[in-house]
Amino acid sequence: MSAAASKKSKSKSADKVPAVKSPRERLDEIGIEALCAFIADGNSLNEFGRKFDFCPATVDLWLENPAHPDRASQYARARERRADKLVEQIIEIADDGRNDTYIDENGKKKTDFDVVARSRLRVDSRKWFASKLYPKMYGDRQVIAGDPDAPLGGSAKIDLSALSDAELQAYLALQRKLEGKA
Repeated sequence: MSAAASKKSKSKSADKVPAVKSPRERLDEIGIEALCAFIADGNSLNEFGRKFDFCPATVDLWLENPAHPDRASQYARARERRADKLVEQIIEIADDGRNDTYIDENGKKKTDFDVVARSRLRVDSRKWFASKLYPKMYGDRQVIAGDPDAPLGGSAKIDLSALSDAELQAYLALQRKLEGKA
């Protein structure tokens, strides 16, 4: 082989550019298990995007791919585990009083209200976020029910003994009409 032919074959192999993978292919390589472990560990989808160079919208589309219906449910479960982790952190923050007090220049023990307020903010933020991640478990319960004195459904009790004969006749006629008997 001549030197020119040798140079040509070397330049052809040097000209080959590695194939660029699509975001979907890169996400397939990372896998749903790794994504879910990352989220369940307390990280956000934005943090995942920054770490692996993905737009969160791309990950959302990948999760909702109809060809892989299990991905969305796996991700939802990872978010629930993330909420569980936040609740565990709430207990740790609430129980940790190490920095709540300090000794002032006179040797007296004082409460550091800034630290207490910051701890309260940390707890409240985690409570709120956990309620959004896993509303069934940590959300505010909304019970739609009446009280015994004012039930939601059923019939109202009317004291007919207080009605005059004319009012009673009108009431019974209206009741028959409503029941379709008139």
